[in-house]
Amino acid sequence: MNEEINHKIDPEGEILIILPGDIKFQVSKKSLGLASPVFKEMLDAAPADNGRIKLDLEWKEKPFLILMQAMHCQMLKIPAKTSFQMILDLMAWLFVSWVWDDKEKFEACARVAIEESVDSVKPYGLPLSEEIIENLNTRRKNAIEGIMNKLWRKEDQFLSAREEGQWGDNATLLGWLRKNVHTNITNYDWAPGHPYRGLSYRKLLNDIASFKNPRPELTSQVQYNFLDMLQVNQNARGLKLKGSTHGSYRPEQV
Repeated sequence: MNEEINHKIDPEGEILIILPGDIKFQVSKKSLGLASPVFKEMLDAAPADNGRIKLDLEWKEKPFLILMQAMHCQMLKIPAKTSFQMILDLMAWLFVSWVWDDKEKFEACARVAIEESVDSVKPYGLPLSEEIIENLNTRRKNAIEGIMNKLWRKEDQFLSAREEGQWGDNATLLGWLRKNVHTNITNYDWAPGHPYRGLSYRKLLNDIASFKNPRPELTSQVQYNFLDMLQVNQNARGLKLKGSTHGSYRPEQV
């Protein structure tokens, strides 16, 4: 791709996405397809020109940038906090795509809401169905608790391990894990079911990606990596748009 690209999410990517204002994104077909069945279906049907695919989409730049970074597992590039205006824009797009049965935009917006929200997802005055808001919050809650539970289980594994010859390694790993958690993750001891205010799924991934790993000489010359050990999912479970989702929405008659 010789033309000027605003955001090279994947410099080797074969997809060029163009937003209003001629904002260009270079992205990976494989990454989009793995993260979203909607994108996979759309890309499989799109014609290629010399191996390249161009798509014109109606999105705002900043929310779309976060979505692309998330789909390409670029956790450390995603801002830890999302602006209130961006959240309002996101919910507006979610509402419009719901009413017009736009599967692609709805599922993309839903994924960002699930992964980026630092509090319970709210409609902000938009007449979105209670079912959608409830499902978004359930997905967000389950995604966050999935990571928290893995941290708790790994901590318990190190604490209760009894393998002969592994006591020292487990003690070292337990100490490093606890230090990382309490240094990087705010309010780690929240009970399951809490709305997790101030914490997002994406922030948790960023926090874990920044964990420091013990040097091999501290663990029997074995190089441990907490991100690999925890095996956290890089994308939360999304929300699909059913054909009848917006059927309950009826504009008031004037």
